[in-house]
Amino acid sequence: SLGRPGPLPMIDTYIARRDGKENWKHDEHKDVIKLLEKTFGVVVFQEDLSALWRTMAGFTVPETESARKAVAKKWVEKLEPIKLKWLSGAAKTLGKEKAEEWWTKMVTFGRYAFNKSHSTAYIILAQRCLYLKAHFSAEWWAAVMSHCDQEKLAKYITCAKTDGVEFGPVSINTPSLNFCVKGDTISPGLGSIKNMDSKCAKSVVNSECEFTGIDDFVSKIGRSKIACERLIKLGAFDFENKNRKALWL
Repeated sequence: SLGRPGPLPMIDTYIARRDGKENWKHDEHKDVIKLLEKTFGVVVFQEDLSALWRTMAGFTVPETESARKAVAKKWVEKLEPIKLKWLSGAAKTLGKEKAEEWWTKMVTFGRYAFNKSHSTAYIILAQRCLYLKAHFSAEWWAAVMSHCDQEKLAKYITCAKTDGVEFGPVSINTPSLNFCVKGDTISPGLGSIKNMDSKCAKSVVNSECEFTGIDDFVSKIGRSKIACERLIKLGAFDFENKNRKALWL
């Protein structure tokens, strides 16, 4: 949540306060300390703003929701009356100077901030993904590459190899449209091959044929120059025990 554009500038302050290098409580109101205890006085979540508006300035729940939207969406025309209401209410609890200071913080750090439920869902998903990446590396990268843009594929293959994942040749007799894991290696899916005709890829996957070699493949699927060239280069017919150049000839 701190990585969002709103709270992002406060990361160093957050860390300093968390590590006890900066005392933020000495000049803050006791209610502000109570509301922002867990975030060390930093406005991180949308709920932080809502709590401050309700507790320190007497906003109602509907007013709080309207204010949250106005801040998040930078609705200048709606912010002025909200500011006046905040200053009027918060001046009684915080004092005029502190109310002004907090309004600047809230408007600045309240933009582009997560709510807690959003943050919770993100961290759960991130932890699960990290676990899978650490313990099921091949399966993880196969899933990632099966659903990425073609432009990112080379980058992900490099990252996967850095993680120790090995890549095998394209399997022509047990083909898949997506990347799949066989043993400890990843086999590229026919659908991931650049410039591969999608109809040809699907026909190979759905054919349920046992191909004995390139000639058998051509007789059953048809001679697609690009498809044959790509498959040969990716080792799909290496089981014929011929060098790839000879297969193309």
